Amino acid sequence: MLSDTIKSLTKKLLSYTFIDTVRLKIDRYLGYEQIIYSQFGEDLFLRDYFKDKLNGFYVDIGAYHPRQFSNTYFLYRYRGWAGINIEANLNCVTLFNQVRKRDVNIHAVVSDHETSVQYHAWGINSENSMNAAQINALTKRFGKAPEILELVAQPLSKLLNDHCPDHKTIDFLNIDVEGNDLAVLKSNNWNLYKPQIIAVEQFGNTIEQISKTDLYQYLIDKGYQNVAWYKPTLIFERKPK
Repeated sequence: MLSDTIKSLTKKLLSYTFIDTVRLKIDRYLGYEQIIYSQFGEDLFLRDYFKDKLNGFYVDIGAYHPRQFSNTYFLYRYRGWAGINIEANLNCVTLFNQVRKRDVNIHAVVSDHETSVQYHAWGINSENSMNAAQINALTKRFGKAPEILELVAQPLSKLLNDHCPDHKTIDFLNIDVEGNDLAVLKSNNWNLYKPQIIAVEQFGNTIEQISKTDLYQYLIDKGYQNVAWYKPTLIFERKPK
């Protein structure tokens, strides 16, 4: 009986693990496999939009991790880009300093005015937040209270003035701050910094719904147009003059 069970398990392992491994190697050899680091495939849009542009410049706010769920790592690794990563979790910033040595990695919180904030963290987690509704939901889901960190939020305009060399052109601005994306946008100096492409998060079931949100309308008013939706990530392009 035990022998039959072992044979059955071995057969399953061979049928899935071995065959899938071979298939993966063949796909990789033939160029069918695509490398994706983004959580929802956003970097597929970025590599198509920027094509073979080398040495571009990005700003990633709420960067979280140098590789996992990163909208900028493909550009960093395969296109030679560099930029600024801003993250509220000091442990994540330490990882960035180890993996993304060409980047400027900043431990900071961004908001539309300078103020003290409470950042709620469950270790190195992509959903750490300052948003009250999300904090309550995450506390229930994780079954434990978060560590509460007292930080000082700073406007994006100040951080860019301090760390963006010679008001460098920003090719790509990525914002993922768990419900506070609009506050980050409002803190930018739009006279100095006008990114070509902006990725933000806005939850909603349809584009029609999302197009009525304050965040969507804010970027439209700033001269941008929505060019892609990788739910929940919206991607905007600056309209040509």
